[in-house]
Amino acid sequence: MLTLLRTVFGVPLHILVAREGTSLPVFVEKALEIVEERGELPAPARCPARAHPSFPSGLSEVGIYRISGENRLILDTKEQLNRGGDPSKLLTFDVHNVSGLVKMFLRELPDSLIPFNFYDGFLEANGIDDYDDRLYALRDLVWKLPAPNFLLLRRLTEHLDRWVSPMSLTTI
Repeated sequence: MLTLLRTVFGVPLHILVAREGTSLPVFVEKALEIVEERGELPAPARCPARAHPSFPSGLSEVGIYRISGENRLILDTKEQLNRGGDPSKLLTFDVHNVSGLVKMFLRELPDSLIPFNFYDGFLEANGIDDYDDRLYALRDLVWKLPAPNFLLLRRLTEHLDRWVSPMSLTTI
């Protein structure tokens, strides 16, 4: 049986970061770093357009969050992490397995990254016709999120934003 003192997956975000004494879950930060550093294809497999210097380092792998990793490996690694396993062992994993663990972590949060009590507010803000007003309303809601949720959402957004400019060159 898993103890709550070590469990990473399925633990409320605020409890996890308080227990770890961090602003972001250690596993998530390490996994995102690995995706950013190791998501690069070997040179012969690269698309010539991806060789452009403006293309972010480590982000030329196709389908990082679209292509599934090895389910059995992802489940085994989840169990190891829940038993206190070292997230740095992810360095030896294929980037799709690491991204699969990140997706699983987010799916298994007991309260989603955007807590349910914010749901109606986000729907209402998204329905605002004026672009600037909608943007300000969404920004205000994001700033009201609990600190652990806000910080993780910000880190994930920064992570995914690295693909925005080369979006036409790659698919996530």
